Amino acid sequence: FRFAFGVALFLPDDRVSRVRATARDQPNFVYYDNRPQRIYLATNLAVQIVKGLYVGAGVTFMSRTVGREELSGNISFPDAAAESDLRLNLDVDLKALRYPQAGLLWEALPWLSIGLTYRHQFVLELEQEFRISGNVVGQDGGGILLENGFFGITSLSTNLFQPRQVAAGIAVRPGRRVHLALDLVWAQWSAFTNPGSRLKLAFDLGPFTDLVKITSQTDPEAPRFHDTLTTRLGAEITAWTTRQVTLAVRAGYAFEPS
Repeated sequence: FRFAFGVALFLPDDRVSRVRATARDQPNFVYYDNRPQRIYLATNLAVQIVKGLYVGAGVTFMSRTVGREELSGNISFPDAAAESDLRLNLDVDLKALRYPQAGLLWEALPWLSIGLTYRHQFVLELEQEFRISGNVVGQDGGGILLENGFFGITSLSTNLFQPRQVAAGIAVRPGRRVHLALDLVWAQWSAFTNPGSRLKLAFDLGPFTDLVKITSQTDPEAPRFHDTLTTRLGAEITAWTTRQVTLAVRAGYAFEPS
């Protein structure tokens, strides 16, 4: 009986976390935009079932951003800059998100290995909220015009999407110095939704609430992505070897449709 345990950590070279919210009509690179700028942590466990057959599974940890900005206090009317007294509260947090992954390896022959992996879907949503609350007071001691009113807007957008993936691979060793590998990866991009911002409004302006007319936002148009099948091919040739040094030449090709 054999088992192995591993932990993988990736730290971006530019920033800890990149937050990006785009308008619905703004083009962006869905596949690659925010993908490299993420802290990645994975834990995995693998066991040997019988000789030549291995099964493993693990959990990957990601984080999504939640931010809230609130102004509270008194707002003077009609000149808001004259006698307003407001306090700022800023709260930004990273919420943990987890998704599973699993794999199987079968060493069918001394020169042939077959693998199968599964990676679950995840969505990193960016949630940003702005809220202003308090009293509206008349300028120059005009008294309270509105007591305990508030106006808030929340923006929800997709910061990063990873489709559900199933990959099948085969590795062939036709000779002692040659190693060939072929992978086919199915990705469920049809589950992708419009990443543009979706706005939610909430307000209570007391007797003035009925005077505020704000047109509701329509649902974003579906992107109509389709599932993809990616082909990857790799080769390794041991060009030169000694008792101390081994030189291997590697090359690969991949076609990832959009």
